[in-house]
Amino acid sequence: MSRPKTVHPATVHPEPPLQKRHGMTSTAPLPQLAGLPGFPLPLTAFEEYLLRDGSPAAPLEFFFRIHLGSGLSRAVLATATAAAACRHPLLLARILDDDKGPPVFSFRHPPTVDSLVVEVADATCPQPLSTPASPLVRLMLSRPTVTGEQPAGAIILAQFHHVATDGLGAVAFLEDLLAEIARLQAEPRQPQSRLRRLEPSLLLTRGHYGLSLWRLLKMLPDQAVGLAGIRQFFQNRPLQLGAQSAQATDHPTLLTDATFSLTPSRTEALRHAAAAADVSVNELAATAIFQAVAPLCRKMQSPQSATRPDVVRLCVPMNLRRASDRKMPATNLCSMVFLDRTPSQIAAGPLSLLQSIHDEMALIRRHGLGLTFIFSLLLGRRLPGGIRGVVAGQPAAATVLFTNVGKVFRRRRTDAAQALPLVTAVEGLAPLRRDTPLAITATEHAGQLAFTFRYDHSQLTPADVAAAVRRFDEALENVAKAAASQSVSLRPT
Repeated sequence: MSRPKTVHPATVHPEPPLQKRHGMTSTAPLPQLAGLPGFPLPLTAFEEYLLRDGSPAAPLEFFFRIHLGSGLSRAVLATATAAAACRHPLLLARILDDDKGPPVFSFRHPPTVDSLVVEVADATCPQPLSTPASPLVRLMLSRPTVTGEQPAGAIILAQFHHVATDGLGAVAFLEDLLAEIARLQAEPRQPQSRLRRLEPSLLLTRGHYGLSLWRLLKMLPDQAVGLAGIRQFFQNRPLQLGAQSAQATDHPTLLTDATFSLTPSRTEALRHAAAAADVSVNELAATAIFQAVAPLCRKMQSPQSATRPDVVRLCVPMNLRRASDRKMPATNLCSMVFLDRTPSQIAAGPLSLLQSIHDEMALIRRHGLGLTFIFSLLLGRRLPGGIRGVVAGQPAAATVLFTNVGKVFRRRRTDAAQALPLVTAVEGLAPLRRDTPLAITATEHAGQLAFTFRYDHSQLTPADVAAAVRRFDEALENVAKAAASQSVSLRPT
C-alpha cells in the first residue's frame, strides 16, 4: 500500500521540436477526422449533464496514471498520440455552447500536437481542459526520480473530460496509444500488433442505447420500478465526508490520491470468494467501501432527520455497452446508479450488507434500471430550464463514487529493447463531483487488482484517507472470508 502522495505545483518545460522522422511538427494540425459528418454533433442528454455539472474548482475530469518500465521521449509520445487520437474523434472535438441551441461537438478546427502533449516535471496540478478552446484529452509526460541502479522509466498522466468519454472509452484510447508507442519503439523485424477496426460513424447512434420504439415500450413497466428509487434518491439525505464542506474557489483541485494494491494471489482469492457466494467482485468491494467510509461521515443533525433518513450514498457508474458497440470509438455509453445504506445497515455485518447490495444490483439488472437516470435526464431536457435546471436543483449526488474499469492493457507486450514490461502499473483517478470528495477506481493489470482513492484535500486529510484505506483493506478481507465460507450461495433474488 502506498502512502498518499505529497503534492507540488507542476512545472512545464519548454516544448522541444518533434523530429522530422515522425512526419509532423508540434504545431501542425492533426489529420482531418474521417467517418464523421461535416456538421457539428449535438451532445446527448447525459453528455450535456456532464458538461453542466462541472465547476472551475471541480471540473468533471478523470485521469489515468500509467507507469512505464522504460524511457519515453516526448516526440514518440506525440506521434503515438496523434495516431491514436484520430481513431477517437470526440477526444479531439471542441464544444460550442451558446444560446442559439443545444451544445455540440465541433470538428471544424483539428487541434495541434502541442495542445495534446506536454512534458512536465510534476503533474499534480494539471490545468482544467477548456471545452470551448482545447481538445478533450491531454497527455502529460514526466519522469520519476531514479535511485541507484533502477532503470529510467516514464509516467504518462492522461487527462480526460468526462463529456467526451467514460472510463472504458478512455481505456480503449490508451490501448491504442500504448500499441503505437510499442510499434515506434520496436525493433525493425519485431512483429507488429494490429489495431482493431473502429467505425466513427457509429458515434451518431451513441445516444440511442439500442432502444427501438418496441423495446422502449416493453421497458416501461420495468421502469416503473425505478420510480421508487427516484423517490428514495430525493427523500434520503446523503452524508458528507470530512470535517468541513468544500471551500469555494475557482482554482483547480490538486491531484491527491492513495493506491491500495492486492497481490496476484489475493486478487485470485477475491475472485474465488465472489464465485463461492455467487456475487461479483464489485459487490464485495462495495460492501467494504461502505464500511470503510462510514466513520468519515459528518453527522447531519437537523429537524428533518426524522423524516429524511441520513445515508451513505455510493454512486456507481454502469456500463451500457452492447456487442454491437464494440467498434464504436471512445464515448460515453454509461449511466449511474445510487446505492443508499443507513449507518445501522452498514453496522449490521458484512454478509447482511453484501446480501442487500447483491439483491439491489440484481434488481437493477433485471429491470434495466441502469437507464432510469438517462430517462430522467431526457425528461429534464424537455422541462423549463433544461439540463441546467436539473443540475441546479439536484442535491449532493453521493457520499463517495466507486467505479471498476476492469482489466486494462491486456494486449501489451514487452519492450524488446529494454526487456522490461512496457506498463508496470496503472492508477485510475475518477472525477470528484462537488460535495463528493472521494472517488475510488478499481483497475486490474497483470493479474493484480488495485484501488485508487482520489480525494479532495480541502475536505479530507491524508490521515483521513490512509485510515479509510486501512479500514477498506480489513473490510475487504473480512467480507471475502465470509463469502468464501458460504456452503451455499447467497439466497436468490
